[in-house]
Parts: sequence; structure tokens; C-alpha cells
Amino acid sequence: MIGKVAFGTASAECDVGPVETAWSSRTDGTIALRVWFQLPDGVTDLYVDVRETQNCRLYMNGNWFGSSGSAPTCPWWQGSMWVWPGTGWHSGWNVLGVAASSESTFDYLDIEIYVDGPTSTDPSTWGTIKALYR
Repeated sequence: MIGKVAFGTASAECDVGPVETAWSSRTDGTIALRVWFQLPDGVTDLYVDVRETQNCRLYMNGNWFGSSGSAPTCPWWQGSMWVWPGTGWHSGWNVLGVAASSESTFDYLDIEIYVDGPTSTDPSTWGTIKALYR
């Protein structure tokens, strides 16, 4: 499956915005996302924001760097997670991996990547988000 964020199911309970790609943890199980993106030279810090209904594990270039979890209610941005440089991110192409699951009455997952540096990332260089269901 190839899709666009946000992944999930519609909800009358919460105004989460549009769901671009359907995902239901009750029928589809855990979702795994890969997001390819390119960083310019001179980036000093990398951050990931996650908005989800239950929990997820985050990987940069195959290296685990954090987890996010929330109560099974309306999803809120969990705050920025600083991605330690030791996870292997570098100028050029990188891949963010996200494995998420939910036991909520509805499912939602959205992510944002941003950097500190002399230039910002160029969204036109980002690849399509690929999602794999287990």
C-alpha cells in the first residue's frame, strides 16, 4: 500500500482533520511507515513530531530513537522529538521508519519532520510514504 499522511479512520469524536489513507488497527493491525527525505548540508538538528491515537516506535535509518504513546482519546501532537545524531542521519537521503498500533475507537497517525540549519528541507525531494500492514 502506498498512501499519504494522515493515516487512520474518520471520527465524530475528534476533529483530527482529513484522513488521506484509510487504516484501521482492528482490521489491518500494526502499520509500518517509511518516509524517505533528503537533508541539505549544514543541518544541525533534526526533529520529528507525531500525532497518534495510541503508540508508535520511531527509527531513523534503521536505528531506534524513540517511542510515542498517548491515552486512547483524541490524538494531539506529542511534541517534538529531537533525533540524536548518533542514529545515523546525515546530509543526503535518509529514511524515517514508524511502527504504530492503536486500541482506540478510531485510529490516527500523522508525522512531521523538520530541521534546524542554514536551509530548510525541500518537500519536492521527499519520496512517497510507503505503508506496510502486518
